[in-house]
Amino acid sequence: MDLTRLKRSRTLLRRIFTKTKNEIEEIFKSNEPDLTRAKALIEVLEARYSSLKKEDTDIYNQLLDDADVSDDAIFEELKGQEEYSVSYQLIKREVEVLLLKQDQHSETGSLSIQSQRMDQVGLGVNTENCSYKLPLLKFKEFGKVLKDWVPFCLNFQKLMMTNLLVLVTKSNT
Repeated sequence: MDLTRLKRSRTLLRRIFTKTKNEIEEIFKSNEPDLTRAKALIEVLEARYSSLKKEDTDIYNQLLDDADVSDDAIFEELKGQEEYSVSYQLIKREVEVLLLKQDQHSETGSLSIQSQRMDQVGLGVNTENCSYKLPLLKFKEFGKVLKDWVPFCLNFQKLMMTNLLVLVTKSNT
């Protein structure tokens, strides 16, 4: 493909990339953001960014092959490519933060698994919310007497040396 056609194709990809990015930013401005839509749009943006990176690589390689193109021109090209890379990474992080805030906001102190969030990440869980309250674990406290530490040390060594750890190991203490 010639350089002019590659640049034209990339220009169109950049325009649609920017449109999708702006849609995601509009979701952030809402008082109650649509997380499902944000997640879908970030996946679309990821696909567009992947296409954009391929075009950028092809353009960069053609510029390198052309002896008439100065290093300054190639540098300017790379700066433009970097702008879109940074823009993509920033918007991706913003969506992640938004999803984390949503998860933190919905927690009630017990271990809460939000199936809606699990659907969003593709785990295919039904739409019910499930909450589990785990018991508080008590660990044996050791004093300054080294003899009290021996059973713990032996049990710990056994666990570390064993290749197959059982799901639950009961201690004799």
